[in-house]
Amino acid sequence: MNMQIAPSNPTVGTRSGAKVDPWLIISQVLQGAVAVAQLSNPPAGTTSFFSNNSTSLKPLVTTTLDLIHHADRAIRLFEISPLNPLDRPFRTGSSLIVLAGQDLREFNSIHSGLCLKTSGAHSWAAMLTQHAPPIAEQVRTDVASLGNVPARVANLYGGNVTGRQAIDEALQILGAYYDAMELLTRPNNA
Repeated sequence: MNMQIAPSNPTVGTRSGAKVDPWLIISQVLQGAVAVAQLSNPPAGTTSFFSNNSTSLKPLVTTTLDLIHHADRAIRLFEISPLNPLDRPFRTGSSLIVLAGQDLREFNSIHSGLCLKTSGAHSWAAMLTQHAPPIAEQVRTDVASLGNVPARVANLYGGNVTGRQAIDEALQILGAYYDAMELLTRPNNA
């Protein structure tokens, strides 16, 4: 494992690797949860463009599952750090770590994958809320217990939580949406 604790004032040439902030990945997982959750906030004047069968949900189901997998990869990467970045406060710069080699490539892969999937989730959820309102309404009903997801996520940024609590909250939201959408895409519900 090529992971070190980042010194507060690193001297050039004393450490090999790159200083990275786990906050970037945790924050991107939270943004992915908000992107999927926009399925619960249809814009006014929606029209049915897509088929109102559940196959319209499949790309968003797959994207949501991909977000969950990237978050799991991030947890595994951060859990082996001696700095324990997931147990530190969820604030930018609170747990910088130095990664090199395969670990740095894994960090970059996770981060770029999360950015790509968050963008996809945003696009698919926006299209479905606008053009398949009955499907969006069914998902919204199934996840109503989550409440206002954007407000929940915003509270994490200003609250006194750890990185682990923030990523667990995102996984709870993503999991609830995934379960609701996956249930609707089963053949007997289509």
